[in-house]
Amino acid sequence: MSGAHSILGEQLVFTRLRKDGVWSEASLNLLERRRWWSVRATWHLVSIMGVGFAALLFSEAFGGIGVERTIGLMFVVATVYWAVATRFGHPAWIVMAVIAALLLVPN
Repeated sequence: MSGAHSILGEQLVFTRLRKDGVWSEASLNLLERRRWWSVRATWHLVSIMGVGFAALLFSEAFGGIGVERTIGLMFVVATVYWAVATRFGHPAWIVMAVIAALLLVPN
């Protein structure tokens, strides 16, 4: 379902806001380009988190790597995605990186 969320979002929402890969004037009148990157990134971040929580459930059901590691890895992926998707323009990647480190660094 998470993959469908991302694919449908791109096709039904974000493609309509861009023409030939460039943000349309109408969309830029609503929000500046930097803010659209954050909105788009947030849309796909929900998909990443959905896959991460599905992995958590599978991990718990089948004796995987553990809750902290699974969530920590999900936050690593989310950190990298967010930093790249927003071109380091939104500092949420720093918070996600701290969460990942706290979950993955041994006590």
